[in-house]
Amino acid sequence: MKFAIIGKSLPHTLSPKIHTEYFNLDYIKKELNEDMLSNFFVLNDFDGFNVTIPYKEKVIPFLDEVSTEALKIGAVNTVVKKDGKYFGYNTDVFGLEYGLKELKVDLTNKTVLILGSGGTSKTATYLVKKFTDKVFVVSRKGSINYQNCYDIDAEVIINTTPIGMYPNDNESPIDLTKFSNLKAVYDVIYNPLKTKLVLDAIKLGIPAKNGLNMLVAQAVKAKDIFLSKQTDESEIKKVLNSLEKELTNIILVGMPSSGKSTIAKILSKKLNRAYIDTDELVVKNQNLTIPEIFENFGEQKFREFETTALKDAISSFSKVIATGGGIVLKENNRDLLKKNSFVVYLVRDIDKLSTKNRPLSKDKDTLLNMEKVRKPLYQEVADLVVDNNKDLESVDKEIITKYEENFSN
Repeated sequence: MKFAIIGKSLPHTLSPKIHTEYFNLDYIKKELNEDMLSNFFVLNDFDGFNVTIPYKEKVIPFLDEVSTEALKIGAVNTVVKKDGKYFGYNTDVFGLEYGLKELKVDLTNKTVLILGSGGTSKTATYLVKKFTDKVFVVSRKGSINYQNCYDIDAEVIINTTPIGMYPNDNESPIDLTKFSNLKAVYDVIYNPLKTKLVLDAIKLGIPAKNGLNMLVAQAVKAKDIFLSKQTDESEIKKVLNSLEKELTNIILVGMPSSGKSTIAKILSKKLNRAYIDTDELVVKNQNLTIPEIFENFGEQKFREFETTALKDAISSFSKVIATGGGIVLKENNRDLLKKNSFVVYLVRDIDKLSTKNRPLSKDKDTLLNMEKVRKPLYQEVADLVVDNNKDLESVDKEIITKYEENFSN
């Protein structure tokens, strides 16, 4: 049996990974321009397929039967072929309900803002209206738009737009600081794992989740439809934890010469992951050593080069990344560190830090002053703080253990 996901542009979709590696299906991605859609329904040899942007509504006229729920929603994301006929379903609604459960938000009588007006927005609206009548859909040209939506005292915000998705991951569809009664934020985007919207919510102390749980839950439901099976809901959590652990980068931060590169190389071998050093990326990109960059351009320019290198490093999943000691000095970098990564702060005694070939840390007093400034910033971004005054075996074992425990709940 053959399956696929269809959409207009699918460079970063995780659906093939989930269905092939976790469900053992023959499953590929199939990019289609809009003028190819009708021919696809005539010529394809798939037994079933998932549907994503922008075809969740546009496939409906090509289907022989559509489930009652999908008709009410007005969007289909799962299609199965039986006896030459196409049957359409919406598994996104199940996925979103699962995602909101994970966020532990009670929608009953809440005022909910749904950002976007596409197929996923229709799914969200259908689901939320089961719990509350106070549902407001925000769109660019609608009566409720991105200028006047702040007049609504929103308690829950659900983002169904692609704003904030990689590579435009420094964007947010809305300013959360303008909502005084906000209780929860859910973003259907899963790349990056923490969008700017999610990070903004976390900074404000507002519970927030990304859409990876929705993706996995709807994929499990779609697989069950494809194979006429029934999967226990506990399996969703197992797949989700495993996938999130597999995708999340491990990033090491800490003072210069605190052992970040050494530990990262050991972890990359033990975990069979690619190793990246942001300082090495800067050197490669500029074709100059770091002392030469400081001498020729100064620290400010180096920091710009460093941010570019960090963006490149965290743009993909499943890496072990060592960073420069000053990576945390820029707020934008601190956000970048959190987007796709589990951040480990390596702590080492000042007496054990090297000053050789270090443009900004030439002696102990300088290092002490530097640590005063940087320590709270390292702590701000850290998911784990590890003492690196011990033997290397103990350090990397502690990191791996805590990393795995983080995804076992």
